[in-house]
Amino acid sequence: MESKYIDFERLVEKFIHGDLSDEEQKKLDSLLNEKENKRRFKEMLSLDYRLNKRWLKIEQAKKDKIFAKMIEVPPVKKLKPYQNLWRIAAIFAILLGGAVLYYMSFETKPTPEQVVTLDLDTGVHKQLEKGATGVIAETDGVRIEQRGDTLVYISKNQDNISISFDEIHVPYGKSSVVALADGTLINLNAGSSFRYPNGFKAEGNREVFLTGEAYFQVSHDEQRPFLVHTNDLEIQVLGTHFNVQAYADEKTSNTVLVNGAVQVKQTANPDDVVVLKPGMQALYSQDSKSLETVAVNTAPYTAWVKGQLYFNQVDFIQIARVLERKFDVQIQVNNPALKEEKFTAKFKAESLEQILKSFNESYSFDYDIKQNTVVIN
Repeated sequence: MESKYIDFERLVEKFIHGDLSDEEQKKLDSLLNEKENKRRFKEMLSLDYRLNKRWLKIEQAKKDKIFAKMIEVPPVKKLKPYQNLWRIAAIFAILLGGAVLYYMSFETKPTPEQVVTLDLDTGVHKQLEKGATGVIAETDGVRIEQRGDTLVYISKNQDNISISFDEIHVPYGKSSVVALADGTLINLNAGSSFRYPNGFKAEGNREVFLTGEAYFQVSHDEQRPFLVHTNDLEIQVLGTHFNVQAYADEKTSNTVLVNGAVQVKQTANPDDVVVLKPGMQALYSQDSKSLETVAVNTAPYTAWVKGQLYFNQVDFIQIARVLERKFDVQIQVNNPALKEEKFTAKFKAESLEQILKSFNESYSFDYDIKQNTVVIN
């Protein structure tokens, strides 16, 4: 039984690093049919993410302390001079060799590139390679195709399909697009998870679930309202374009309407309802537990769909969080005044360092970029 667990963990580790062969992928899919393996799979993915992020947050000075502590020579018994000399040399060589290997494992090993993953309701887990094309799956009258960075669902007969829910996970540094069976198009930003049905019946609501940020272009259908559920909000539409931001690590979530009309209400308090017109934003705060509406310029909220960044009087600490998601880095801001400084800026295809240099021109600060960590003083 123990060897079975070891084999499963080995396959999951290779899945995380994108090293699975086709045969190993089939074996992992088979193992994931077991309920306990599904639980352990999600647990391992979560643990891998937390450990990677935690190590990236460790400052270089702390890494140096770990290294220094590893090569401390422990006290030895008193020996004859020549025996003592050789023993110390041997111990030091062993410890130094081990410490160097430990240190280099973090300093020189490149961080594995994260990929977009798709969890099918059947228990199959797929890695979506950037730019790939082909059929992902075809069951119960639903065909799933990957066309570059877009996942397309094609339903042959909506009345006869067996509705099931799939879930796509977009890691930091990536983005993706899902085209639902009804023609609705969803752009998913970095750090987002999106759960949705493989098709829709001829009658009834069209319901999806979002954690993160997405831009929706909803196919118009008065008979089938489209509902977007986040942790705090429910957005109901008939056919429209709008942006939803609802990251799990943020205390606020918002909906910005580009065109059409949407109704937004609290999940915990359904009586708190607002109706948006184009150019309006519904903002929910976990602190105040209330919905507010305000007129906004929609461009800064939808620029990410085109791969751009557009900040309009935004606190630098919030900008740092956006950059973390876009470039898959950890940013540590040690300058209290800078955190609250507001900036207005627009970037198209600049690198992270070019963006930091741009901000540095209007507000002087020191920064250091090492691999996936940025320290700002």
